[in-house]
Amino acid sequence: MGFKLPKRETMDVLNMYKPRFINNPDLPQDYLSFREKSEVRVQEALIHIIGETHPREHYTQDECRGFFRGPTALAYLLLRIHAIYPEIKIRGESPQYWASSYLSAKRTGGNSASCGLACESAAYYAVEAMLDETKAPRFRDELGKIVEEEEHPYEILFGLTGLLYMIRAVEFFKPETASLLITLKARIVDKTLAAGPAWTFRGKRYIGAVHGDVGILTQLLLTDPSLATNSIVRKSLQRQLQLQHESGNWPTRDPTPEFDRVYLELVQFCHGAPGFVLSLLHLEQMLPDMKEQIGNAIMLGRKCIWQEGLLKKEPCLCHGILGNSL
Repeated sequence: MGFKLPKRETMDVLNMYKPRFINNPDLPQDYLSFREKSEVRVQEALIHIIGETHPREHYTQDECRGFFRGPTALAYLLLRIHAIYPEIKIRGESPQYWASSYLSAKRTGGNSASCGLACESAAYYAVEAMLDETKAPRFRDELGKIVEEEEHPYEILFGLTGLLYMIRAVEFFKPETASLLITLKARIVDKTLAAGPAWTFRGKRYIGAVHGDVGILTQLLLTDPSLATNSIVRKSLQRQLQLQHESGNWPTRDPTPEFDRVYLELVQFCHGAPGFVLSLLHLEQMLPDMKEQIGNAIMLGRKCIWQEGLLKKEPCLCHGILGNSL
């Protein structure tokens, strides 16, 4: 008798080889251009968000995940939208008003994540500084404590380069804080470069925008454009470009003898072409001598997103079609 997999494992193997996307036979030019004023749709979405997740007096530890989800994430979203559409009102109030409302709620239980974009305390103090530059020293001190800890990875969601994003976000809203944060930025950049270029997350060599190399490189260069001549940065990026598959997609992590086919089929912001394309659009501007090579990778990646990005799973930003639509 031949070996038989248990029923559940058999289904897992079969599902692995099923397409994760809905076939998209159309071409981009077959679609009508968007003519409605974008701020109208944005306002409608914000009214819905405020109605469904109205600011509360109290949030639990599990509900507070920094910029990833929860009240602080909503506060940051509202501030970013206010910067783009300052005239928008939600129930008669500005997005900045609602951001302050989410920020004023009590939070209990400490951090669910100790570093990165998902770190609640770092994100909270970041948004606080965006609203009031006199609070920036508290943001700096909180990040300073985190940077001194040794156990953190370097990717953006749970790692040190996520803190670089937060610093740049604070500087965007309050440019006068830049001199206060310059030493902290340099410490994070130096620590990240010293650990590279073989950065790992949970023991694995991821390469994508959220947990991997291209996300780390993007945050490093956006923080310090002079790193465009750094040999570690350039060699690492060259390697990422070489890992692009002929389909236009990138693998989830470094190829190994045990590499599973499923890891070549993820077309998401977190893993695959969508996150790479968004990252490379930034990197292309800072590396003019690599513009043609990066541009070709972007073009091939966009074809992959168009053909395989209409995902069957739920429409989330990180692993779903909303992220791909960006």
